[in-house]
Amino acid sequence: MLCCKKVIPGNKPDRIDLTCRDLIGIDFEVTTIEANGVKTTVAYSLEPINGKHQSLVINNGFCESREASMPIAFIDDSEYGHCVLDVDSNGLIYFEPLPYRPSPYPIQDISAEVLIHMDEDKVWAICGDDMVIYKNDQTSGRFVCQKIQQNQNSQARIAQKVQNGYVRTGVKTFSFATRDFI
Repeated sequence: MLCCKKVIPGNKPDRIDLTCRDLIGIDFEVTTIEANGVKTTVAYSLEPINGKHQSLVINNGFCESREASMPIAFIDDSEYGHCVLDVDSNGLIYFEPLPYRPSPYPIQDISAEVLIHMDEDKVWAICGDDMVIYKNDQTSGRFVCQKIQQNQNSQARIAQKVQNGYVRTGVKTFSFATRDFI
């Protein structure tokens, strides 16, 4: 769990707690930053909610929700994750990690060799020797970036995917703004 808070009506205006409670079950990119000894959790919804992405800031036990027009550029991946916002039986709101290991999305559009596995509805994109972008059942059909070990070059990785039933579709651009290939 990356952060938690006790939902106590009356500590802040109810609309803030209600807004955060309304986001229970939504998937977010999440990171925790520390400044002057204070930990703040910042989150950005992975999918639009009513047509708009939401950002959350959780600081000193209070949760604020705001509409976000652009993705947040998360850079440090030491405390980065994709999580679902949840609440436990004691009223603590927390982020439960999703079942994969993401790295922050690139902060600009990047090119990648895209491969598709038609039988299994999986997509892999190889972005040089140190990053892949993929989507599968575990990622709920969304693209996820992951930094990888440089024990293979990109051509060897592509050859391995082709041997495993993937088909090359060519080089495409992954958009920072849409988190999809364009």
